[in-house]
Amino acid sequence: MAEAGAVLTTIGGIAFAMGSFAHGTLAWFGTSDAMSPEAGTSLLAYVEDTPERVMVVVMAGFALYTLGSLVLAASWIRAHVTPRWIAVAFIVLTVAQFTPVPERVLDFIQVGLMALLIGVSGLVMTHRFTANL
Repeated sequence: MAEAGAVLTTIGGIAFAMGSFAHGTLAWFGTSDAMSPEAGTSLLAYVEDTPERVMVVVMAGFALYTLGSLVLAASWIRAHVTPRWIAVAFIVLTVAQFTPVPERVLDFIQVGLMALLIGVSGLVMTHRFTANL
């Protein structure tokens, strides 16, 4: 289960980064001296009118990354590598990011999620692992 989560998260992260880079590249070309201002305006108007052509990779990457993160959290529960409350808190905070809450509440949800991940990384770094080889 952890391998599936890792693969989903990795593919999602790569797709998100590639889509964001492509969007940034289009914006850079549209505003650079590489083309006339009219052509740049036309390019950016086209991108704005048809966002699915650029954003579909970003959205798919984000969805895969989020799904992979949830699968990883489920694998924490299954493997008993963290206290159960950490995995449950991660799942709840991840899902809470998609609820219609005020912006400031969303900020605190995301800060809590990042603090939880920092705590998990500290737990992982200080834990001595033994392998049955």
